[in-house]
Amino acid sequence: MANHPLLARQLRRLGLSENQPPDASGWQALIDVLQRTYREADQDRQMLEHSLDVSSEEMVEMYQRQKSAFESRLHHLAGIIERSPVVAITWRNEPGWPVDYVSGNIVRFGYRPDDLMSGKVDYGELLHPGQLDGHVMPPFWRGPPSAPAAAGCARLRPTAPARA
Repeated sequence: MANHPLLARQLRRLGLSENQPPDASGWQALIDVLQRTYREADQDRQMLEHSLDVSSEEMVEMYQRQKSAFESRLHHLAGIIERSPVVAITWRNEPGWPVDYVSGNIVRFGYRPDDLMSGKVDYGELLHPGQLDGHVMPPFWRGPPSAPAAAGCARLRPTAPARA
C-alpha cells in the first residue's frame, strides 16, 4: 500500500502496518510525522527558492560588471580607431558589399557612416579606382574557406566623388 519509500519507512518506525488500522495514538503519531515532513519540505523549498534568488542576483551583478568592463574596453578601442588614419569597415560578401559597420572617422573622406550602413553609398564607391580589378571582392580580402573573417588594406579615394 505505501509505495513511496519515505512513507513506508515512517510507517515502519511508528510500528504501523497495512494489516491493522492504527488506534488514536497511532493516528496522532502518523499525523505529527506527516506534518513535520511537510514542514521540512516547505523549508527546503523556501531555502532553495532563496538560494536561486541570491544566485540570480549575483549572476546579474557579475554580468553587469563584465558588460561594463567590456564596453569600457570597446569604447577605448573605438577611440583609438577614431583618432587614427585607419577606417574600420566590415561588410557582407554579397553584391554591392553591404556595409555592416564603419568607423566614424570615415567623415575624413567625405562620407557619413549612416550613408554607408544604409546602402545609400556602395562600399565600392569608396575604393580607389586602381583597387578594383573586376572581381566580386578585391583579391586581398580572400582567405581560406574556413576563415570566419578576413582583414586587409584598401586604398580609399582621397575625397568623396561628386554626388548629384
